[in-house]
Amino acid sequence: MEQANTSGASSSVVTPLPKTTTADDLLAMYDAEVSDEAKEVDGEAAKQAKIAEELPKKIAANNIAKKLEAKSEDSGAELEEPKGDLPEGEKGEAEDEAEEDIKAYKAKFEDEEFEVPEDAVIPAELNGKTINVKVKDAVQALVNQEKWNRELDRRLSVVSDREKRFGKERDDIQNRLKQVVELAQQGDHVMGIRVLAEMAGKDPVEYEKEVLGTLDKLMNVYSTMTEDQKAAYFASRKAEYLEKKLKERDSEVQFSASKEQLRAEVDSLRKEHKLSEEEFMGYYKELIQLGFTPQEATPNAVVEHHYLSKHVQKVGQAISKVNKALAQNSDFVNDLIAETKSNRDYTVEDIEKIIRDVLSIDSKSIENLNRKVQKAQVHGGPRAQSGQASSEKKQAEVREDDELYEHFFGKAKVSARR
Repeated sequence: MEQANTSGASSSVVTPLPKTTTADDLLAMYDAEVSDEAKEVDGEAAKQAKIAEELPKKIAANNIAKKLEAKSEDSGAELEEPKGDLPEGEKGEAEDEAEEDIKAYKAKFEDEEFEVPEDAVIPAELNGKTINVKVKDAVQALVNQEKWNRELDRRLSVVSDREKRFGKERDDIQNRLKQVVELAQQGDHVMGIRVLAEMAGKDPVEYEKEVLGTLDKLMNVYSTMTEDQKAAYFASRKAEYLEKKLKERDSEVQFSASKEQLRAEVDSLRKEHKLSEEEFMGYYKELIQLGFTPQEATPNAVVEHHYLSKHVQKVGQAISKVNKALAQNSDFVNDLIAETKSNRDYTVEDIEKIIRDVLSIDSKSIENLNRKVQKAQVHGGPRAQSGQASSEKKQAEVREDDELYEHFFGKAKVSARR
């Protein structure tokens, strides 16, 4: 009997007891839930950060579209192009009108005469890069350059004549003054008076008479003065002279101090914004060429112009990545610069995204913009843009001005750069 029970027990399956949930298990479950929540929070935070990063770009794109829309409304709605195929007769007339609209230059090569469309594009090498230049832009640039050269020759001739005349006048004055000093040292004050009269364009004899008459009146008064009165008189005149010289010296000191302050400010701004002396000078000269006065072209204005120039370059690169023909629309380019220039951290890629966002907006003005871009591509490509030349590229073309360089950086820097 016992053997049977033993045999039965060995052949049956024993069910394991249920596992007991310990405190460590509960803590592990809690940690897992916290970890999942942390991942969810981090994901949401990253999403919100991305939205915060992209939102200014979306706002800029919408603002540009609104500005273009407003300008379109102000200038009157543009006529929409007819959709679908035109009747055969109208299509022929439209093609004839299109052909008439194409302006061309009459050209000649050897004995052959032919026409070159104004909008024909010529590839040209510039600083190792190929750019497309329209024929009419190249012709106009040549005409303007020739006008400038002729005007420059005339100006140089006038300046040269003035320099010669002023140089002769300066030498004459120096020689006359030297003569007056020599006569005074010899005790001949009357001849010195006559020389001064000639320099002033007066009759030497009449001027001598006036001076001696004035001195005679002064002597009548002077001869009646006591020794103390004479001493007081000359002491007063001496004090007036010294006061005048002191004011002149103070003025020179203040001017020198203001120049030192200016140089310190320029040096500080250059270091802060990582600008070399040559770059700073280049941007300053660009401001003057743009019509700024020296008072308006402050060091801070120069720095702002530096960042604006860099930003314009980024805008140009971004436009080229999307569609070069967009550069022909000055309203679009100006609005794009105005809406993005305040954010110096924008990269070319950021501006490119803003452009693409603008072009994707459902708006009549954006439709017109896209249509103009397509037309420009069909008729020979975009207009060659002059752009904002950077100061680095202009350094080789702009003659350095030592006096201006000293104004900003001091004499030591002028000597060091030679």
